[in-house]
Amino acid sequence: MYVTMAVVRPLIQMGCGSRYSAAASRRIGGIMHGNEFATMEWIWDQGSIRINLPGGREMTVAGSYNEVVAELGKLGGQGWDVASSTASSNWIFWTLRRASYAHDRALGTR
Repeated sequence: MYVTMAVVRPLIQMGCGSRYSAAASRRIGGIMHGNEFATMEWIWDQGSIRINLPGGREMTVAGSYNEVVAELGKLGGQGWDVASSTASSNWIFWTLRRASYAHDRALGTR
């Protein structure tokens, strides 16, 4: 089956389906990419925010709702979006995702 660029290009731009991205990359010489993941955790009764980024980088921030919003805004500016979240009692946990090329673009290397 031959896949047209009208079908493949949106899939590549959204980072959907590694088999489609790989096939499109081989067919048109595009750049293959995947996703990278990070986490953010907020324990609100302790005012503790922890962010774990790729490469073992970890940041801790003290704060409440306003700081959570600010940190999510900063991460969003770096290409991260919320892939999922869960909450229980005094705790919220977010899984963040971005296309692996987004970091290079943010640094101006692409």
